[in-house]
Order: sequence, then C-alpha cells, then structure tokens
Amino acid sequence: MAGKLNLENFFRDASAVAALLPASEVFGFLTRSINLPSAWAALAGDEHGGQRVAAPGAVLGREGADEVLLVRVTPLEVHITEDGLLSKDRYQCRASLDVRLTLIPERSEMSLFRNALVGSASAVRLDSLARHVQSRIRETLVALAGESDAAALVDGAAQEAWAQALTAALQPVCFQAGMTLAGAPVVCFESPTLQQVRVTEDRAARRRAEHQARRQLETALETAQTAHLGHLESMLTRLKGLAEASPDVELPDLMRTFSERQRGELYEALFATEPAGTASQWIVAATSEGLHFFAVSAPDEPKRTISIAPEVGGARSVQHARTADGQGVLMVGAARGVYEYSAEGVEPRAVFQVAGSREVRGGFNAVAVAGEHVWGSHSELGLLCWHRERPDAPQAGAEALTGPAQAVRGVAFHDGRVWCAIDASVVALPADVPKAEPVLYRGSRTILTALAVGPGGVYAGNAEGEVLHWPPDKPDAPTVLHAGNHRPAESIHVLTTAGVDRLFFTDTSLAVYARVRGDSYACRYEAGGQTLRRVEVAPDVVVATNDVRDRLVCWQPSQPARPRAVVPVARLTRRSVQDVCIVPQA
Repeated sequence: MAGKLNLENFFRDASAVAALLPASEVFGFLTRSINLPSAWAALAGDEHGGQRVAAPGAVLGREGADEVLLVRVTPLEVHITEDGLLSKDRYQCRASLDVRLTLIPERSEMSLFRNALVGSASAVRLDSLARHVQSRIRETLVALAGESDAAALVDGAAQEAWAQALTAALQPVCFQAGMTLAGAPVVCFESPTLQQVRVTEDRAARRRAEHQARRQLETALETAQTAHLGHLESMLTRLKGLAEASPDVELPDLMRTFSERQRGELYEALFATEPAGTASQWIVAATSEGLHFFAVSAPDEPKRTISIAPEVGGARSVQHARTADGQGVLMVGAARGVYEYSAEGVEPRAVFQVAGSREVRGGFNAVAVAGEHVWGSHSELGLLCWHRERPDAPQAGAEALTGPAQAVRGVAFHDGRVWCAIDASVVALPADVPKAEPVLYRGSRTILTALAVGPGGVYAGNAEGEVLHWPPDKPDAPTVLHAGNHRPAESIHVLTTAGVDRLFFTDTSLAVYARVRGDSYACRYEAGGQTLRRVEVAPDVVVATNDVRDRLVCWQPSQPARPRAVVPVARLTRRSVQDVCIVPQA
C-alpha cells in the first residue's frame, strides 16, 4: 500500500482484516501509546524476535516495539464465488460460499496469521482473505458439485452435508493461519444452463397451454353456433382468426383487441366451455378435533376422518404439499408445531414442534415444504424452519422483522425461496438458509392478510381489501389490482383456465371474486347471501368457507352463478371449520 496508513480510517473500514506496520507509522513523535478499538488486537515485535500481545480495547505502548501487527478479532464475513464447476449431469454451475472466520488474539496464532497471509504486505482486506481460503477449498467445491445433479444442487436439499464437508476442508486452512470457524459455512449453487433449460420447459408448457386454449376457443365457437348466438359467434370467429394469424401471441393479449364488454362475453364463453375434469380427489376440512375428507364428486358427508393427536395442539390450518420425493402430504399447523400426514394415513408421519413454556393463543397459520425443510408462519412465534432430521430444533427466519411484528402469515415456497407476509411487507428467503438476509417487498398501506406466489410474481391482499402484485424483480413497486372496500382480503389463489390467468380472492363479502390478470374483467362466484372468508381453488372445484365457519360452499369453476354444493360441516362434525384444502388425485 502506497503512503502512510491512516489508522483511524483503517479501523473503521469494514473490509479491513489486518495490517503489519513499522512502529513509526503506529506511534507519533510525541505519541508513546495508542488505545486499541474493542474489535482490534495487536502483536508488537522487536528486532530480536520478542513479541507481546495487546488485547482488544487495551493500551498498546511503543516501548520495545519495532513493528506492530494489528488484527480484527470480530467475526469476518467472507464471500467466495467459484465458477466453472460441473454437476453430475454435466451442467455448468457456480458456487457461492459464505463463511464466518475469527482471528484468534493469541501470540502463536497471530504469528501464524502473519506468516500465512500478511507477508510483506502492509494491509490485508477481506478480498485477500477470500482468495487465500478459496485456493485451498476449490477441490472440495468441485467434488460437491460433481456428486449431485444440477437440479439437486440448485434446490440445496443437501445443505447440511455440504456444510460438514466444507467445515472439514476449512478447518486445516484456519488452523494453519491462526483462525477459527464462527459457525457452519453456507454454500449455494446456481446453474445458468439449467435455468435456461427450465425456462425452455416453462415456455413449452405455456405453448401446450396455449394450444389447449385455442382448442377451447374452437369449442366455444361451436357452442355459440349451436345456440345461434350470432354476436358471440362473430367475436369468437374473429378471435380464432387472430389466434391462427399470430401463433406466438398469447390469448389474453389477443383478447385485449376487443372492447371491455366484448371481452367479458368472450371470457365467459371460454370459461363456461372449459371441461370440469377430475383433477381433485378430496376436500379436506380441518376442525380442532381432526381432518374430515369429503369427496369432490359428492361432498355430502365426510368419507373418513383423522383424529388429531394433542401433542402440539389442535388443528389451526391445513395445506396440501409435496415432499422432496414427490409424495403428497397434508401439513397441519397447530398451536406449538406442525403435523405431517400422508393423504391416506391415519397417524402423523412426523411432528415438527417448538420447545419452551411460552403460552400461545394462536397457531401456525400456514406451512410450506421446501425439500428437506419445513417452514411455518405463526404470528406469536414468528417464522420458523425445521430440518427433517431435527424436528424438535427449529431455526428462526427474519427474526429482526418477526420479533416486533403484529402479524406473520401465509408462508409459501416457490422457485427455491420461501415467502412470508410480515405486517405490511412480504419477505423472501433462500429456502434452506433461515439466517439469510431477507428481500423485502414493500408498498402495502396496511397489514397483509393473504399471500400467493407464482410464475407471474407475488400477490398479496391487505386489511383494506386491496389486492397487490409485485413482479419478482421489483420489490418496491406493487400494482394495485383491486382497490378494496375496507374489508380484509382473506385469501388469494391463481388459476390458469384456457390459457388465461385468473386471480381468485375473498374480501369477507358475499362472493368469491375471479379477476383476469392483466385485464379489468372480473366475475363473482355467488354464495346465496352468505358472507365468505377463505377460498381454495383447483381446476375442477372452487371451495370457500363462510364467515361463521360452519359450512363449505363449492362451485364448478365454469359455473359461478350458483354453488354446486353447500356442505354443513359443523352439523356433520359438531366442530367449526378452521381451514380447508384440496387434495389432487394421486
């Protein structure tokens, strides 16, 4: 480093690690000692090889010192990026490693650090330390990448095994340089090549959906012709012609060439002719006592019931999810933990619990499964993450935000990240790194009450009934999709029908709303005068709970005018409905 080092600035520099200086640069002509900051220690040496250590915050005197090694003793956040790695299935990958190292303020350890990293340099910063570590663990990163397929690397399910391997590789490096590890290292893998493959697959899936949508358009046209609806027939004929002339343009974009009134008729024609299908098997109603399974085809009474054990409390929420091996499971949130049931079993496969004697009044209101991790949101206990191998040892996520929060709800897993609504913001965290710094999606005027995440971005409803949308790359710029009527939006879902994305939501009013994404068209699923609280959506069924939580209201998606069935759950089970979910066909 050219010129004399300004010690005051150096001590304040967050990237500064160490400095080896002649005594003349540390002490002035009239300055016989310096006060070390609380984060710094010093090793003073003389020309005869004598050495003495000054502890952090101590006074370092000049007497007998010819040179001084200054070292930062607080944990150092080291970030390493290693490119050009190959996965087991031969995809190019990049590894990003975060590790915390601490320099040991003892004479022998500081001497080792000087010999390993300082040499003739006057100052060492984090980038130099990162290069030193990287050169010694590259082989380990290469080996870890080569042991797994790219998809498994990106999903990060083996994070614990990676941390053990990296710890074993880093310990000799630290020992030889007078350092120690301050916590387990965390590595994340990326694969731009795999990402491109996934984008291509998503594009192909979208094209298949568009093809299906165009076939649906032909069906709607035939229906209009059969019913002698001349005006609708002419619009559908025009839309079909546009679709054939512009095969790369999505159907919703073609729709927008029509007037608002015409678009409404076209949407209704498309949705009304959508085949109901048999995508769903069960409607599962959770009560405080158990899970009640109603057949989607005939939800007149529960076909079976699972009693919930009182181990961590009664059911507060239920969601269908898939484990890392693709198995469908029911995740049941309770007061002090989460139960996991198979869709066909009667006993819990696992119980993820919270230790401690703190009393709570609520429960886990949502649960997300992300590989080997299970996340739960709880307004009193916060955002917690369990690893399957440690079901009684949860880690807290976004603690700085959940600690003072009034509401923590709606946790969901999408695209390798976990999302959760905390007061008026949505946070996103790597699904396998609970302690990571969260990304915040801001802009709601009030507390968020509902959350949905998908390929189109982040959707949330708030206490005023507003429905907001954030593109994934614009966390500070939400669009208000629905203005709200001062009633909280209780739930949100996205359903693609005939190539058109619809946003289903409730706002504690007399209907479920379905709004076309990117358009002003919306329709109401009427409930016959009942106030509705929550809604669950599948391609073949829409299910809502009423405000007093004593019944379920079911519609066929193509027929919003009246319910297909009303299920009196409270009369059948003698318990009120806590939550509801839809289980797809096995």
